Amino acid sequence: MNAYDWQRLSEFHNTWLEAGAPERHQLRARLADEQPALIHEADALLASSGALPRFLETPALVVAAHEIARETLALTPGDQVGPYRIVGVLAHGGMGDVYRATDVRLHRDVAVKMLAQAAAPESDQISRFIQEARITAALDHPNIVRVFDVGVFRGHPYMVGELLAGETLRTRLAAGPASIADARQIAADIARGLTAAHEAGLVHRDLKPENVFLTNSGTTKILDFGIAKLLRPRSREEGSSTLNGVILGTTGYLAPEQIDGAAVDGRADLFALGAILFETLTGDRAFGRGHTVAALHDVVHGPAPRVEEHRADVPATLAAVTNRLLE
Repeated sequence: MNAYDWQRLSEFHNTWLEAGAPERHQLRARLADEQPALIHEADALLASSGALPRFLETPALVVAAHEIARETLALTPGDQVGPYRIVGVLAHGGMGDVYRATDVRLHRDVAVKMLAQAAAPESDQISRFIQEARITAALDHPNIVRVFDVGVFRGHPYMVGELLAGETLRTRLAAGPASIADARQIAADIARGLTAAHEAGLVHRDLKPENVFLTNSGTTKILDFGIAKLLRPRSREEGSSTLNGVILGTTGYLAPEQIDGAAVDGRADLFALGAILFETLTGDRAFGRGHTVAALHDVVHGPAPRVEEHRADVPATLAAVTNRLLE
């Protein structure tokens, strides 16, 4: 899809989101008459976003040509997942639900993340996920959440990690941009964690403020290594660069090569780090101030934003690092 088609589809989608029910039929009919080549992509986008109040804000965004059911496994206090007794719900997210639990063997409180399934994972996908979780567990790095266990419960992969006290970076940013010192420290901690992971052959693929945790002790930890890989498309054809495929991740933090369906390595995580650092410094998203299609288009075709143009007191060295990551 060329830049013009992206822009036309974005304009149509934005107008459709704001329109009432009677107008939406007319909008679609007009697009089918004026741009018949785009109607299939438009229908795919509408099917994915029609029930959402704000499509762009959906965590772990799924853009698909057909609706994909999110199978959930609701657990209640007292339920047993292997040796872990569920105590309560900690968080709900696009990739799964996190529960507070007790390891009945070690009498230790832990966090159990039960993964949602955008599509039923194949056995080899689950095997890769378990292997990657084992590598993550072996890292034992202070800036990566510790993983204690991993398994499958009623067909759902799950992982068990340390129970953290604090808040996500997304929650912190709701109050506005961070100080220069805090932003520098958060980014440095993330970079240290990514360095260790990349040296071990791990790529996060879905780094974003929701997956960055600020502990009460002042340490920043990266969450959810390996989960995006488990939920990725099963083939290159299913994961094409257009809306005919599935893009897993969150708009505004996906690197251009992820949107284009190309091979992904550690540089995709560095792009995401740049977007996170930009947002931590300015309070604004580097990409994604419009609707979904516009955000994807800006990442692939638009110029990288300059952090110093959004916050004047950012030191030149820190601005240079941020801008380089986004480039």
